[in-house]
Amino acid sequence: MITPKFSVQQDDTTVTVVINAPHVRAVTIEFDVNGDQLTFHAAPYYLRLTFPGRVIEDENSKARLDYTTNDITVTLTKETPGEV
Repeated sequence: MITPKFSVQQDDTTVTVVINAPHVRAVTIEFDVNGDQLTFHAAPYYLRLTFPGRVIEDENSKARLDYTTNDITVTLTKETPGEV
C-alpha cells in the first residue's frame, strides 16, 4: 500500500481533506468515516487519518474527484462546530 499525498484544512463547521491519488478510477474509491477517523482506500493507495475531534457524514458531506489534478476532495462535518 502507498500513502498518498494529502492536506487537511478546516473551518468552524467542516474538515476538508484533499488526497492526491493519480491513476485511480472513481468506482474503486472507498471511504469510511467512523467517529474521529477517516479511512480512504483505492488500490494501491491507503490512508487512515485520526482527527482530534469527531466528524460525521451528513447531507453536507461530499467527495469530489478531479481527473485533471488527480485530487479527491472530501468534506466532512464536525460533530461539534467550532472545535479546532
